[in-house]
Amino acid sequence: MPRSNLSQASTVPDPLAEDGPAFDEDYEPETNYDDADSLLGAPVPGVSFLTLGHTVKGTILDVTTADQRDPDGKVKTFASGQVRRQVILTLQTMEHENEDDDGRRRLFIKSAMVKAFRAAIKESGARGPRPGGVVSVTYTEDAQPSTRGMNPMKLFKVTYKPPKDS
Repeated sequence: MPRSNLSQASTVPDPLAEDGPAFDEDYEPETNYDDADSLLGAPVPGVSFLTLGHTVKGTILDVTTADQRDPDGKVKTFASGQVRRQVILTLQTMEHENEDDDGRRRLFIKSAMVKAFRAAIKESGARGPRPGGVVSVTYTEDAQPSTRGMNPMKLFKVTYKPPKDS
């Protein structure tokens, strides 16, 4: 059986070529690794305000928005049918539950927290929360439920200090 000549140039495209695979004319290098990081990295726990007086404080790492969902995963809507939205801040906090906990926490801004955030943003002179800003949220009191048999709405005090470059 004849041996192949290894010194001949290969006709197989180089998939690691700097300008992308030769067989992919519309190749664009991917620069956003957020999806892969979120799938492969440790999940970032959400902030829970279980007791009056609980405060979370941290530097904003990321600001995103998303549809609100119920526990079954269905998108929540207002009576009008409009989708309920929320702002999600990823914070770097000093909270560490164990040695693998890096202190990052996700803060979901929705319901009564929106009003408190708007007031804090307005007071700071900023247009909105931005990475590098510092936020503090304290669970201050429970409002009377608007409907009998419902849980009271949690009320919050929010402070916001925008990043220096904004």
